[in-house]
Amino acid sequence: MAVNFCGQLNFPNLYALFLAPSGMGKETIRRVGAEVVSAYRPTEQIPEGLASVQALQNMTVRLKKLYWLNDEFGRDLQVMNGARNNANVTNIITECLKLYSNSNNRHYLPRVVAQDAKTGDDVESVDRPSLSIFATGNPSEFFDAAGENLLQNGYLARFTIVKGRDYSEKKTVDFYESQEAPVLELSRGAKKIIQNWVDIENAACNDAYIVGYNQAAFDCFKSFDEENEKKIK
Repeated sequence: MAVNFCGQLNFPNLYALFLAPSGMGKETIRRVGAEVVSAYRPTEQIPEGLASVQALQNMTVRLKKLYWLNDEFGRDLQVMNGARNNANVTNIITECLKLYSNSNNRHYLPRVVAQDAKTGDDVESVDRPSLSIFATGNPSEFFDAAGENLLQNGYLARFTIVKGRDYSEKKTVDFYESQEAPVLELSRGAKKIIQNWVDIENAACNDAYIVGYNQAAFDCFKSFDEENEKKIK
């Protein structure tokens, strides 16, 4: 017998890092991510970088769900290791740590900065903020900068890290083959999945969203939990 859990829809905060040397096609992968965001919210601009923690907070307040393409991940790790002193980057990383754990917070309050305190304006809270990060980087820079303290503060541990091949031969094409190369575009099936998710969000905007729960769902979660326990040990 299925048991229905009734509650407001939460949004997962996904942090992912793809490592590959220069010239291996990281930009194409980043463009796919940009296409997904464009299909989900055509008017949204995807930040390639954030100059300050205030910029991240302002976009979080305005959009609630934010997708960030980070192509300077090795630089960020150097900052965290103290190799380069940049308070803005350090504060951005601290905010990312907080956002990751607050996807179910109905009243998330961004850090109050000095300018907000001076003006006396009310700081707006955010209903269930969501930040997804897709970062790319060079493997050598990543492993040079990665250290024990990065695992201890939890930032690096939040990322799903995929290491691509070190090198692959480029496929050569002639003139006619180059003309037939398909334009980068999401498939109809992918766009349909994205639209279904948008419909679910709209339906759950004000009313509770009901998720069916049965033995198959329980077994799936149990198996996933057991596998994670093995990896942790």
